[in-house]
Amino acid sequence: MKKLVFGIATLVAITSFHSCQKENISASDSKITQQKANSTIRSANGELVFEDEAHFLTSLPHLAEMNDADRIAWEKAIGFESLLSIEQRIMEQENQRIEKFFEGVDPGLTVAEYEAMGLYYQPSEEYLNYLQTGVLERLEEKDGSISTRVSVTDPSFHYVLGASRKVHVGDQLYEFNGSVLKVYDNTGAIVKEIDYNSQEKLNGEYNFTRGIGPSGNRGGWINDPARGSDYRYRSFVTFSSSFTTSSLSQSYYWYARAEQRRFGNWATRNNYLPIWGFQASWKFDYWVIYNGAPYGTAIDSDSPSNMLNNSSGYATSPYGLSNLNTNYTVRYLYPHGLYSINPATAGFSFFENVRIYSNSYSSSFTGGASGYSFVLYN
Repeated sequence: MKKLVFGIATLVAITSFHSCQKENISASDSKITQQKANSTIRSANGELVFEDEAHFLTSLPHLAEMNDADRIAWEKAIGFESLLSIEQRIMEQENQRIEKFFEGVDPGLTVAEYEAMGLYYQPSEEYLNYLQTGVLERLEEKDGSISTRVSVTDPSFHYVLGASRKVHVGDQLYEFNGSVLKVYDNTGAIVKEIDYNSQEKLNGEYNFTRGIGPSGNRGGWINDPARGSDYRYRSFVTFSSSFTTSSLSQSYYWYARAEQRRFGNWATRNNYLPIWGFQASWKFDYWVIYNGAPYGTAIDSDSPSNMLNNSSGYATSPYGLSNLNTNYTVRYLYPHGLYSINPATAGFSFFENVRIYSNSYSSSFTGGASGYSFVLYN
């Protein structure tokens, strides 16, 4: 009567940007996650191919929790390089070139001050090629400093997209351009188009992003209170949900990243690993109509009749992480996925999306309890 499958809307829940060092994972844990990923994923022409949506979704947390060395080794073994790995590799090369170019010069000056000294840095050809082909974006900030990011704005896709920004899931092709995802069937016809920057709430959609930062900039960058304006970090939780009479889909994840500025360029750097931990608790509910009756029944996370089985290993409430010592992380939270039914045989249908309530989140940096803890706000 009930079957758990996974859908497109859950793609948003996977965290943007490259990592110079991920959380420490034991060798045995890393081998387990690598084996799970290997059993469900292959590569064709530099693009990942997943057997179906269930395999796609269940692979995501395993890829995210690999340490860098194992993830890169796995990618090489199957002939794939993710956006995460591309940005990580290119920016490490750029960091080394920048350090050599500005050797002996004060690293804390502005770009304008370097140029006044006759120092005009030129990026590598490979870096410029990725800019030209739209894989990377180069941003000039208010003070003239430069930051680089992957062009796909949602960090949750960066483990599974390569330079083409395409991934094959079953008989469908997902293609990203910035924040827009287009889904094609096997005839090449577009079957769905989603703009993940859109705040429209269609078909009962419910969503929020909660992050650190000043009002109006939740999830934006803030300066490290211990180190000053050349160090910054960000952290946010994103949840979205939508429904039809026969399905509920939701995506839910926590993301954090830290950067250091040197010689006018922002980047994640291995000598700056301030992301320490994450504490969270939440409840959720949704509504169904039984046997076509004109009334609804609430099903919540504590109910024995909850139909959203947590079979995929996502973190459940309450959830806590500590001692991460990293500059980039993504964690998937529950509920996450698409739950589908056949109302005619199940005797009920959905009539409202999943709603997260009674929730609290905090991210800690630079030494956990002895450092800085930030509550995540709307």
